[in-house]
Amino acid sequence: MDVSTMLDDIKRYVSSAGCELTISGGIMAAAFELGAQAAAEICAHSNDNLNGVRLCLDNAFRWVYQTWLLKLISEALGAKTFMARHGMCRWNVGWLSYEPTVVFETQTGEQYTAWLELPNILLTSGIVPSKKVHTRPDIAVIRGVYWNAKSLTKKSPEGKIAIRPIDLIVEAKRGSFYSHKNVLEQIRDYIRFYRPCVLVYVSTEPVPSSLQRKLKSLGGELGTFIEIVEDLYPGNSGAIRQFQNAVKRVRECPVERPFVEVEVPRFQEPKCSQGETRVRARVLRGKRRPEAGSY
Repeated sequence: MDVSTMLDDIKRYVSSAGCELTISGGIMAAAFELGAQAAAEICAHSNDNLNGVRLCLDNAFRWVYQTWLLKLISEALGAKTFMARHGMCRWNVGWLSYEPTVVFETQTGEQYTAWLELPNILLTSGIVPSKKVHTRPDIAVIRGVYWNAKSLTKKSPEGKIAIRPIDLIVEAKRGSFYSHKNVLEQIRDYIRFYRPCVLVYVSTEPVPSSLQRKLKSLGGELGTFIEIVEDLYPGNSGAIRQFQNAVKRVRECPVERPFVEVEVPRFQEPKCSQGETRVRARVLRGKRRPEAGSY
């Protein structure tokens, strides 16, 4: 993965748009500000084993790759003006915040909001899933202006949760086949909760043909357009063009999409009489249930 070229592309694009990069995290800041070599040296000095170095670098470089993809998305949709809520416009990278990474308006007056690694918006409604569910896609883009991801959810008096559908989801993988594990489970959860119009699965390496067939089949089953783009990296103009053409399909999504109720597997807390101590749902996750009379 050509990290240096990606960094140059990102910085040039963000600067030309009159914005600045705001990076969270020491190693990420080192990668963005000092370059790939400096990040590698910092990871090597701060970890005493090869696996630790690898994880350190992967954490930094995945944000670089996702940010580079967001730059391609902005170009594909014709971003003209990046909006600023407070002062100068910023690309907020790595914050895992409810605030979006960018909000922009296109040359045709369309407005889009994008997050890198959308926060778990189910938790904002007090929903604690009873099993692991995938709710944080690498990139989420929605038509319109949303300054807080919490506004994408509503909770009914009956406790049901409704989510404003996400228009575009991008799931990005780096490296060889090992990084594609649990993909079908991830994509199924994203479609079930967020109802995307377009979902693009990208990789820096070739994607196994068996996985491609399964992803296409899953998209047909769940009614979502899924595009698979392999070998997506700087210099591969064919893959970049394929990715950006898939992104442009988001323009076909309705501007105003109604909130949709979703079913989330969750814990059922025991009913307690007044004055008794309630047991939190997480107690029930253990191998042993509470003793009788403890709640």
